[in-house]
Amino acid sequence: MYSLSSRSSKVYGSKYKSFQLKNKNGVEVVINGLGAALSSYTMSDKAGLKRNILIDHHDYEGFLESGLRSGAVESSLVMLGSKVCFTKEEINRYLTNRVWEAKEILENKVTLKCQIHKFTKEYHIKLVYWVTYELNPSNLLSIDISLESNKVVQATVVHNTMYNLSGGLSDIRDTFVSIDADYYLRSDREGIAIDRVPVQGTVFDFTTPQQLKECLNLNDDDLFATKGFDHVFVVNGSGQRVVARIFEPSTGISLELHTDSSRLHFYTGNRKVKGSIGCGNYGSFTLKPKGNKTGSSSIMVDELASITPGSPYHIKTKFVAHTEMNKSANN
Repeated sequence: MYSLSSRSSKVYGSKYKSFQLKNKNGVEVVINGLGAALSSYTMSDKAGLKRNILIDHHDYEGFLESGLRSGAVESSLVMLGSKVCFTKEEINRYLTNRVWEAKEILENKVTLKCQIHKFTKEYHIKLVYWVTYELNPSNLLSIDISLESNKVVQATVVHNTMYNLSGGLSDIRDTFVSIDADYYLRSDREGIAIDRVPVQGTVFDFTTPQQLKECLNLNDDDLFATKGFDHVFVVNGSGQRVVARIFEPSTGISLELHTDSSRLHFYTGNRKVKGSIGCGNYGSFTLKPKGNKTGSSSIMVDELASITPGSPYHIKTKFVAHTEMNKSANN
């Protein structure tokens, strides 16, 4: 039994709809037509209280003001040959400030579309971004994104969501994290990857569950440079599989991430976010699959994919949320 509802709203003169998906377990997600952003992800905690496990911007103005685009579709820069036809900032400004067209609305699924054109004397680029949100009876939230182009371009696209499994009542330092990765990418102070490093014996070893406050308190040069985790992990395996598990003992809420990507960007909200609620230092975490699916040993953080007419880029991410009433935090 599913429930789908929608409402209309206006911001900055743009009228848009929000779509709510709800399953029989009471898990609810809300998607904004403006920016196609996942704006809330609500479920009951171990005490039976409703918790929104996304960071809360209060309203869409707060979402835009923060600059982090939490819950939104996020594109890389777009290259046409050796030319940058859209910078990352430019393309994401388009994606988050536009009303996406609803192409399919079902009880458990919503598909949205955004077209972007650019005309110059040299070329006409047409990009079409698609995202489908689907919630199933087992609390699995699937986010399916694709990018089409009328020219041969290089780009990738991901979903950028910031979580706090306490529902914003506390920061994330008590949260347990496991990531199935034997290597991470060491970066310089400009965030450019310079080396592929084994996690064993370091604070980056999440092959068994680790409580974040223990990792963040350790003296590590890579961690100190970014004031917390802001690193890409080279996850094990291939195809759709579980690559990360998160557990918050205060609420009993756990989250699994499934992806077919070979890289995972883990960020621990290392700075305060303007325009958000419950999102000070370490107020949220991000688990963002990166576009590379090849298992390449390259140390490049963002390897761009070639997109040709009739052959779109595609990435599918799945989140499974549960409330674990009797689970020990160390399991």
